[in-house]
Amino acid sequence: MTMAEAMLIPKFKNKITSSRENLEALNRKSPLTINSEQKDDEEEKHNVNQDSITHSEEMRDEECLSSSSTIDSHEEEHCNQQLHSSHELSFEKPNKRPKITHENNRLHSLHDPMIPVCVSDECCQLSPFSSALSQSVSRHDRIRTIVSACAAFDHNNALVHDSEIAAGSDAALCKHLAFLQLLILKKRMCREGKDSIIENVDDSSESEIVEEIQQTLTVLEMLYRCTTTQLSNSFEKIGKELLPLLLSMLEDCIHKHERRDGPVSITSDQYSKGLDPNNVIMTKGTKIMAHLARTTQCLVPLANHRGFLSILRRISVTATLPDKSRFSALWTLGNLGCDADNMIMMANHPGLIDSLLEVADRDRSPEARCHAVKAMMNLAWRPENKTPMSEIPRLLSSMLRMLLYSGIVQARRHAASCLRFLASAPPKTKLRIVLHDNGSILSSVVNAASSDKDRYVRDCATGILSNLSCKETSKVMGEHPGLFDILAKVAVGDGGKASKIAAAALCSLSEHIQSANTKVLSNPLTPRKIDKGVVLVRSGGSSQIQSDGI
Repeated sequence: MTMAEAMLIPKFKNKITSSRENLEALNRKSPLTINSEQKDDEEEKHNVNQDSITHSEEMRDEECLSSSSTIDSHEEEHCNQQLHSSHELSFEKPNKRPKITHENNRLHSLHDPMIPVCVSDECCQLSPFSSALSQSVSRHDRIRTIVSACAAFDHNNALVHDSEIAAGSDAALCKHLAFLQLLILKKRMCREGKDSIIENVDDSSESEIVEEIQQTLTVLEMLYRCTTTQLSNSFEKIGKELLPLLLSMLEDCIHKHERRDGPVSITSDQYSKGLDPNNVIMTKGTKIMAHLARTTQCLVPLANHRGFLSILRRISVTATLPDKSRFSALWTLGNLGCDADNMIMMANHPGLIDSLLEVADRDRSPEARCHAVKAMMNLAWRPENKTPMSEIPRLLSSMLRMLLYSGIVQARRHAASCLRFLASAPPKTKLRIVLHDNGSILSSVVNAASSDKDRYVRDCATGILSNLSCKETSKVMGEHPGLFDILAKVAVGDGGKASKIAAAALCSLSEHIQSANTKVLSNPLTPRKIDKGVVLVRSGGSSQIQSDGI
């Protein structure tokens, strides 16, 4: 050692000591050292605020739902604008949301010993979870990192999830899913003898990789319990890469389900109770799609992504798949139909309306039937869809059965709204609806307007009668027993919106009937001899009076 080197050693020791002291002082000031009592108080305050926001959003949706009935076909444009605004409100918190949030609302510890959670974007530029996952190469390390993330992220604190997404956790999970998907592809190629070079690239079996996929999807679903703003940012960042991965995994699970001859053997201790990892992939994958459908910015890209509607349709109509995955798929279809740009395309998507009708008519779950009716209701809002949808007899019959016999109030509301949207159609379409099944629609609607227990359903049924009234339908509606009586009863009611709707319908029908009678009386009668009788014919019309002989 030279003399110069010996003189420099004390200086470096002083610098190292000073750096350590500064680092310890910085750690004492770090936001990660918040005491537990303060953290618990902040979490409790945030949870109270979240509950109040959820309650207010549900009340707001009910108000929008009750205020969306049309008054008259002449006011359709104004009412459609109000209804479109109510659709937009349903993006954030629709009624009876199908298990979008995690079933267990208990907050887990936010600071896992292995993966601490960053609560501020200023704390670090890279998420500790992202860093840990990127450094986990062996299967043992990967599983250890994912399991720790499951414990850390299993909560409903949207702000904490926001910070993790901002730090890149969603991108890390997307990359990990792509890596696992590649592993499965290589395993299958080796098994088929197509690729032997990378046979030993990973010592995991295919079933173990599938289990790791379902754990990764579980973490991503937890992460997507964030705010809609951060959810939109995440979709813009990784959406184009994430959607093909999700669709490929769901497609693979459906194929396995269709080819299954017997029960799946479960080797993992975590699934020793008989839970199929493929069912977990189905449940978590569809729930991630439902999360993305909560944001208005994602609706059009999701619906237009190749294969997205098709996979949702197949999942929703396959009754043997897990109920949670089917509910999420139907809920996602309903929210996609809230966007006006998607409505025409979805209504013309091959097999989509038929699949929704199959669920609405035959599904064993009342919740699934309710979601299917809601999806068709949203599609019926678009004026271009009214005539094509009203030309489907099964759709009209399905809505009538749901309106009359469903025990779920929300399902009856959706069915009544769907019929009301279809009723505000061109006159020829209105006449077709009135004449459907020998006038069964008028009988059902009159029955609902007079005897349904729900006020909204009664008001909506009155709106259906008002929208159906026109010159072409006035004769049939005027001759229907009890129709004028129920409209008059509602018109002299409490003076609310339903009373005004009924009064407008009475006036419209009366004017059309009076106009038709006046036209009949104003035409001169001229005799015309036909063999042994005389038929009095109006100058511009058909036979009205016949005499049997003179």
